[in-house]
Amino acid sequence: MAVTIGTVASGEQSAHDADKPLFLANNALDKRLATPKWVVATDHGDPAASFLGNWSSASKTLSTHPVARIYDRDFGLVTKPDTATPGPDWALLFDLDDAAGEVIDSIIIGGHNFNSLAGTLTVQFWVHNNADEPSGAGSGGGRTLIAQWSGAVAKTKKRLVSYKMGGFEGEPLFASLSTVRYCQVSIHSTSNIAPELGEVVIGRRRQLSRKASVGHPADGWSSSLSAWRSESGRRATVEHVSGLRVMRGWRFRPTGSDSFSLNDVDTIKKFLIDCRYGARHFGICPDPNTEDQRTYWSALDDVEQLELGIEGFAERSWTLSASEIAPSVEDENR
Repeated sequence: MAVTIGTVASGEQSAHDADKPLFLANNALDKRLATPKWVVATDHGDPAASFLGNWSSASKTLSTHPVARIYDRDFGLVTKPDTATPGPDWALLFDLDDAAGEVIDSIIIGGHNFNSLAGTLTVQFWVHNNADEPSGAGSGGGRTLIAQWSGAVAKTKKRLVSYKMGGFEGEPLFASLSTVRYCQVSIHSTSNIAPELGEVVIGRRRQLSRKASVGHPADGWSSSLSAWRSESGRRATVEHVSGLRVMRGWRFRPTGSDSFSLNDVDTIKKFLIDCRYGARHFGICPDPNTEDQRTYWSALDDVEQLELGIEGFAERSWTLSASEIAPSVEDENR
C-alpha cells in the first residue's frame, strides 16, 4: 500500500507556530508486522547522501542490545548494531501495520550517542511505498525523505525532534503520513563507532490552542542525589540524575470551541487515550516552534484523578501534574 502524504490541520499548524503546547503519546512502532532490525546502509545517490538500508538485508542487530528497546518508552536502554560488521553507515528498519489507521506527523529520536560519532554525520527519517527499495525518489517515487538532521545539529547530546516534517522532495511542510508500512532511520557517518539509539517515537501529536492559565510557565525541577558526611565534617555527593522538569498544577481551561478553530476538550481526551490514562509515558513540549528539543519525556503523577471538570456554563478545567523521566533535557543541554 502506498504512503499517503497530507498535511497537519491548519489550526494545529498555527497553534504550533504560536508556541502552544503539544503532547506526543502515540507511537506507530507499537503496531508492528515484524521485528525492527539494524542493517548496513549503502549509498543510493538519489537524492545526494541517501544512505539507506534494504529490507532484504540480514539483521545486524547486536544481540545484547535488542531493538525492543527502541519502543519501550525508556530513553535509557539503547539498541545498536553489531560492530563486528563493517560500517560506518547504518539503518534501522521498521515494518509497521499500515492497516492500523496510524497517523505520523511527529518524530523524536532520543537516548542516542551522536555526539560521540567523529567526522560528518547525517540522520534521516524515510518512508517507503514498498520493501523493494525502488530507485525513484520524492513523493511520486518509491521513497520519501521526511526529516533530516546534519552537521552540528545532529552531532549533539540533545534529542532530535521534528514537529514540522517534510519539505525536502516536493512533499509539503507539516507533512502528515498515513498507511505507512515501511520506514527507516538512516545514519550516515564517517565514524567507526557504532550508533546507539534509546527511543524512536513516530506518531500523531495532540496540539492544544493555549498555554496553561495557571502554573505555566512556572519553572520547577527535581534531582536524585546521595550524600555522605564524614566525622570530620566533609561531605560527598553522588548525582544520580539532576534537572528533571516538574510540571505540576498546570491548569488548562478549554471550552471545546478554542483558538485556531481547535477543540481542546477533544484534544485532552485523545491525549489521555493515547497515554492509556497514565499507563504510558509521553512527550510534552511547551514551546514546539522555538524549542522543540525541549520535549520532556514524562509520566503523569496522579492517575487516580484525571478529571475534566466543568466550570461555569461552557468552560472546562483540566490540571496536568507530570514529571520528566531521565535522562533529562537539562542534562542533554549541558
